[in-house]
Amino acid sequence: MHQIFNFKKVVLSFSLLIIGFTAFVHQAHAQIISSSVQITSSNLHSFNACGNADTIRVTVTNVSSSAINDCNVRVKMPSGFNYINNSVFGGGVTQQTVVSSDSVIFSIPNLSALGGNVTFNFTAKVSCDILTYIQNFGSGNIKNRIDAFWNSNNFFNRLTTAAIPVLVPSVSVSMITNQNYSSSANPPFTFTRTIRITNGGNGYLLPSSLKFLDENTSNISVQSVSPSYSNVVLNGGANGDS
Repeated sequence: MHQIFNFKKVVLSFSLLIIGFTAFVHQAHAQIISSSVQITSSNLHSFNACGNADTIRVTVTNVSSSAINDCNVRVKMPSGFNYINNSVFGGGVTQQTVVSSDSVIFSIPNLSALGGNVTFNFTAKVSCDILTYIQNFGSGNIKNRIDAFWNSNNFFNRLTTAAIPVLVPSVSVSMITNQNYSSSANPPFTFTRTIRITNGGNGYLLPSSLKFLDENTSNISVQSVSPSYSNVVLNGGANGDS
């Protein structure tokens, strides 16, 4: 019995040694959050769901007493934002890796001590998928996460931006005439039906984002559409375009 007890004691000591070693290795590879780099970001204009691309501006500043080299910046945007490839400009910043449609890594020049900074811009487009994101998480959670990494990625700092305003169109069919048309004339005969589509949201709607489906019985066919809406942008508002 005395020998069995000693064997268990040795095994227990060995297990503690392994656990301590694992913790030491994990700590050695941990990234250190540092305030040596400050990050700010702004949008030059409000984004529009289902709209054109717009510009995001990022500034990275070294506030430490030592120069910072080998610095990368990763921007993670909400689902529904799409980075425009090779759109970065300003400050000598270059595109390094497009991680996904809403995530990109940039390489920035060396930052001198005590105030060395770089400002760059890139463009992104907000697809209609942002409407699902807003429905699931709310417009107050449309935020960018911007990380700066340096010193072989051992140090980093993070900025989570304020909520990004996204203007959203809201389309409704406000009028349909001749829904129940009758005529004493012998077929075939033609009649005119007027359909009014109104954008009452706070964002504009591009023609490419507007799809209209008109289904009729087999003995009715559409002869022409006038005027064509293929080149019309529907601006929103309380008295939105129709």
